[in-house]
Amino acid sequence: MTPWAADVTPENAWKEYPRPQMVRKEWINLNGLWDFEISMGTNNRPLQRYTRKILVPFCVESALSGIKEIIRGSQEMLYRRFFVIPETWKGKRIILHFEAVDYHTKLWIDDKYVGEHKGGYDAFSFDITDALNSTGNHDIKLVVWDPTNYGTQPVGKQSLPELV
Repeated sequence: MTPWAADVTPENAWKEYPRPQMVRKEWINLNGLWDFEISMGTNNRPLQRYTRKILVPFCVESALSGIKEIIRGSQEMLYRRFFVIPETWKGKRIILHFEAVDYHTKLWIDDKYVGEHKGGYDAFSFDITDALNSTGNHDIKLVVWDPTNYGTQPVGKQSLPELV
């Protein structure tokens, strides 16, 4: 671990506004500890129970994530996080921004399927307003598939040595 990595905690994991040139007064940072599971297969749905935690925004393979495991193309990663929207946001459109998720992401809000995105190196957003329940307490569930260097997606510096 570097001296900087040793100082990373769930409370301070990249809390800065991600795009300083586009800063908004009202926003919530969802980095931190998320519920997490690794599941076999490539057509999973979100779970109701999760037994592990992962530190977002770090990738599952990194030590900083708390997982440090290699994911194969025959597996998917399942994430869940609870959040509360401030009362002052009532009546506003709520946009959920992702800086990047590698590679194929499916999103549920309050157990309603919202949509999916393919692409590992680009930011994307979903308007989640219509999926939010009326209680004010919400959950995000993601199912993520990353075939790494197998498939038709652009390949970065990561690669798996054998067919998955």
